[in-house]
Amino acid sequence: MTGYFVGKQDDSTFLSDEFFGNSLLLPNKDLDAAYHKLDVSAAYRLHPRVRWYLSLENLSDAQYQAAAGFPALPRTVRTGVTLSIGGDRP
Repeated sequence: MTGYFVGKQDDSTFLSDEFFGNSLLLPNKDLDAAYHKLDVSAAYRLHPRVRWYLSLENLSDAQYQAAAGFPALPRTVRTGVTLSIGGDRP
């Protein structure tokens, strides 16, 4: 299980300063809100060369933007199988 707890953050407004460049000198205080995210992952070895995994992300279905303009995914489930080929037999 993994937990991420992030406080308010300063970020760029992408406004230009008098020299036509992005500026962090503009009022950019606390533009990104605080958020939390909880993830769980597990794996099970089915065979010495085959492993099944499962990952559950954003269990609390938090709505946040880790970077301005990029909203987070809602609850997400990933699963798959890892197969080892070649090498010494375990």
